[in-house]
Amino acid sequence: MDAYLQSERFEKLRKKMSEFEVHFFFTDLFPTFKENVEAVRITKGTLYLSSSSSVWKNEIMFQQQEIITKLNESMGEGTIKRIKFI
Repeated sequence: MDAYLQSERFEKLRKKMSEFEVHFFFTDLFPTFKENVEAVRITKGTLYLSSSSSVWKNEIMFQQQEIITKLNESMGEGTIKRIKFI
């Protein structure tokens, strides 16, 4: 069992679970964004967000590195590498 937990397959599964959980982590870690910014998905290390206005988009871009750091601390290092808006 230990070998499986450390295997590449387990790591891929962990990353997929983290991608699914991004919605929960984002709103829990950043409750001030809850009404105006939504975590849509993670694809290949990119967190895609949707915002209600350009003001919120600018706020996220200003805090981008802090957001990435906090999410990676919660979800696992290297899960989020960059943020893009859709």
